[in-house]
Amino acid sequence: MSQPRLRVLSLGAGLQSSAIVLLAAGGEIAPFDVAVFADTGWEPHSVYRQLDRLTGIAAAAGMQVVHEVVLRPRTRRTPGDAPGCGPFTCPHPTEPVDPDPPEPADVGTAAAGREVA
Repeated sequence: MSQPRLRVLSLGAGLQSSAIVLLAAGGEIAPFDVAVFADTGWEPHSVYRQLDRLTGIAAAAGMQVVHEVVLRPRTRRTPGDAPGCGPFTCPHPTEPVDPDPPEPADVGTAAAGREVA
């Protein structure tokens, strides 16, 4: 089997892709040539902080991270929109998207026996 000519990581800055960056930077897996963060422009601040951290780690290990804004919608569906109504095809009224939404508190934590949304 031939070796890949270009190793590209789709970087979302979440748990899985962050782990891949750390494993590659630590030499546990083969390094990638480039990681691409396709940014909607509406990520929580915590995602951008993690992206900055991962970019530095990847750069120190000789791997490039490309941060590209690919979509920045201006409106989103409201809770009363009809089923199947898409964010860009909905004929119903829309509301402006908050460009700086508050970060959720205690993400991923819950008391024993309770589900985490």
